[in-house]
Amino acid sequence: LGALAGQGRTHRGPDVAPDVTVEREDGPGQQQPAWASADDTLSKDPARDLDRLLDRFRDGVRDAARDHGVTPGQLAEARRHLATAAARIDALLKPEPRPGE
Repeated sequence: LGALAGQGRTHRGPDVAPDVTVEREDGPGQQQPAWASADDTLSKDPARDLDRLLDRFRDGVRDAARDHGVTPGQLAEARRHLATAAARIDALLKPEPRPGE
């Protein structure tokens, strides 16, 4: 996932954990994928566009894992990041409960 997020990483083979450089999200050198910026106000079908964003995200993560491998530690960290993102997006998309519900 580091390569996908623009973080430095050196692959040494399947049995050796790679060096990982972690930068703050707002730090210099942080590169976002091309799909991360768009004028969403122009969307004609926001639900379909969200589906496409998820597809592109999945494709990028899958390609990085295929090309660079995944260690058990990276899997655990990726799971934590995905769980956090899923909870935040789920809360964003669900309507607020009405009083008395």
